Amino acid sequence: MVQFNKFDISDVFNEFDFPLFIIDSDEIIFRNRYVNENFQEIPDSWRTTITDGGIVSAFENFFQTGNAPDSLDLEEIANKSLKKEGFEWRFAKLPSDYASHFLIVTGHELRCNSEKKEKLLQPKNEILQSEEKYRTLVEESTEIIYSVSDTLMVFYISPNVKQFLGYDADEFIGTSVLAYLNPADLDVFYSMVGEISDFLKENQYLEFRVKHKNGQYRVFSSHGRMVHEKEVDKRFYTGIARDITLLKQTQRELLKAKEKAEEASQIKSQFLSIMSHEIKTPMHAVIGLVYLLMEENPRLDQLENLKSLRFSAENLMGLINEHLDFSKIEAGKIELERAPVGLRDLIEQIVHSHSYKAKDKGLNLLTEIGDNVPAVVIGDSVRLSQILNNLLSNAIKFTERGFVRVVVKVISCSQENYIINFKVEDTGIGIPSDKLNDIFEAFTQAASDTTRKYGGTGLGLTIVKNLVRLYGSEINVTSTLDKGTIFDFTLTLVGMDSYNNEPNSQVEVGRASLHDAKVLLAEDNLVNQILIKKFFKLWRVGKLVVASNGQEAIDEFQNDDFDLVLLDIQMPVLDGFAVAKFIRASMDPGKVQTPILMLSATSYPEIKTELELNRINGFVGKPFDPDLLYSKLIEQLNSKDGN
Repeated sequence: MVQFNKFDISDVFNEFDFPLFIIDSDEIIFRNRYVNENFQEIPDSWRTTITDGGIVSAFENFFQTGNAPDSLDLEEIANKSLKKEGFEWRFAKLPSDYASHFLIVTGHELRCNSEKKEKLLQPKNEILQSEEKYRTLVEESTEIIYSVSDTLMVFYISPNVKQFLGYDADEFIGTSVLAYLNPADLDVFYSMVGEISDFLKENQYLEFRVKHKNGQYRVFSSHGRMVHEKEVDKRFYTGIARDITLLKQTQRELLKAKEKAEEASQIKSQFLSIMSHEIKTPMHAVIGLVYLLMEENPRLDQLENLKSLRFSAENLMGLINEHLDFSKIEAGKIELERAPVGLRDLIEQIVHSHSYKAKDKGLNLLTEIGDNVPAVVIGDSVRLSQILNNLLSNAIKFTERGFVRVVVKVISCSQENYIINFKVEDTGIGIPSDKLNDIFEAFTQAASDTTRKYGGTGLGLTIVKNLVRLYGSEINVTSTLDKGTIFDFTLTLVGMDSYNNEPNSQVEVGRASLHDAKVLLAEDNLVNQILIKKFFKLWRVGKLVVASNGQEAIDEFQNDDFDLVLLDIQMPVLDGFAVAKFIRASMDPGKVQTPILMLSATSYPEIKTELELNRINGFVGKPFDPDLLYSKLIEQLNSKDGN
C-alpha cells in the first residue's frame, strides 16, 4: 500500500498538527509529516515495535472484524524527546470497499490525567466524523483509486471516476477492465501477458487508453501493486490512475515542434549551401577575370582601375564570407579541423598579407614570435587564420598613425601541449569602456558613425569570439580612447617535431608544365567555364574538355581517357559527388584511380567527410587562387605519373 504516498490526501494528512499513521495487518503503510519530524523512527513492521499482548490482540481483532479498538496507551512509540507518555492514541477504520481493513492511528497530546480521562469519554461520533472526513478525501481525490482482481475484474473504484470517464462507480464495479481498453492497447497487453507469467505483479507502472462514456479515449497512467488478502486467499491489484491526456498531447506537440525545428535547421543549412555557391560563383568569375586582366600588361591608368576593382571585389567577398560564416556559427555547422599547421610560417604569411594596407596608411606592422613557439602544431589553419585576419584587419582599419603589432608567445608547455598567447595591439582610435562588451555582439560597432566612416558589418569580432570559443578559450580586450586597443586570446595546441608545410615546393620536379595534360572540367556556370579556359590557355594545358552537368561529365569520362578531372559540386542532373562515385566505381583499372580535384564555393570543413568517402584527391575553394590551383594540378599529375 505504498501508493498512499501518491494520493493527494497525503498532502492533507501532512498538514495535521498531530501524529497520524495508517497500518494494515503487517506493516505501517503511511506516516504523516508530524510523525516523521517529532517521533523516533518506527520500523515498517509494527509488530516489532508494539509487543503488548493486549494491544496486539485488539489490532488482530480489528483486522478480522473491522471493529476499531478503543483508545489505548502505546508506550512503545516515543517522541524525539524520549517521552513515552503525553499522548492519547485513537483508532479509526479507513473507509473503503477493499477486502482488507486499514487502521488509522492518531495521537492527541494530553495536558494532564484529568484531561486524558475527559478525552477518553468523548462520544464515538467524533470517530464517525473522522471516518466521514477520510471517506470524502478519498472520494474527491484528483486521481482514481481502484482495485481489480487478478482476473482484471473491477472490485472497487472511487466515485470520482465519473468526472474523468463519465461512468458511475457502480457501472464500473463488477466489469472487466479489458472492456474499456483501446483495441490497440489490448493487443499490446495480450502480447505482454504472454511473455510475463505474473503480469500485474511485475508491472507496478502502466500506461493505457481508456474509453470514455462518450466514446472518446483518455490516456491514463497507473501506479499500483498486488495485495494478497489472507482472509479470503485472494489477490487484488490496487493503485491509483491519473488522467494524462493533456500531458500526452503536449508531448506530441513538443515532438512536432522539435521535428519542425530540425527541419527548419536542415532547410537553413541547405539554403546556406546554395547561397554560398550562388553568391561566390559570380564573385569567383569577377576576381579571376581581374587577375587575368592584370596579367596582360595593362596601361598604368588601366592597372590602377583594375587594382581598385580587385580591392572592391575582395572586400565584397570578405563581407559575403562574414555573413555566411556567421550563419554557419549560429546553426552550429562549424567544427575545428585537426591537422598539422606550420604555425610560425602561417603567422608570417598572415602578417605579410596585410603589409600592403599598413604601408599605404604609413603604419609600422610588427611581428614578435617567441623563440619557443613551436614551428608546427595540430589545429585548424583556416579558422586560426580567420581569427588573426579579422583582428589584424580591424587594427589596421582603426589606426591612422603609429603601429600594429602581433605578439605570439608560449605561456607554458608540458610534454607536447603548448599554451600559446596571441596578441594584436594597435595605436588606433580606441574603444569606449562602456562599449567593450558590446563590440562582440552581432552587427554592433563601438559608435554609430563607425560604419559610415570605416565600413564593415559588425560581424568580424562576433565570428572571432565564437571561433576562439570553439578552441575552448575566450578573447579579451583592453582599450584606451585615442591611444589604442589590445585583443588577446590563449589557445592550448599540440606541438609536432617537424612537418613539411610546403607540400607543393617540389611538385614541379616530375612535371614542369601542363602541356601534355588532358583535363576534364565539369562546371555548369558559363562565366566560370570561360574563366578557367583562359587560365588553362595561359598555363598551356594540353587539352581541356568541358562538361556543363554531371551526366555530361560521366559521358565524356567514358568516351575518353583523362589525366585529371576537375569537378564543381553543385551542378544540374548529377552533382560533383555523384560523378566522383561513378569514377571510383569504374571497372577499368586505368580509369578508377584518375585524380579528382573538387573546385567549389562550399567551405572545405562542410564537405570534408564526403571528400574522404569518395576518395577525392584535393580541394580548391572558390574564388580560387590561380597559383594554388596550378600547384594542385601539377601535384596530382606528378602523383599519377609516379604511380
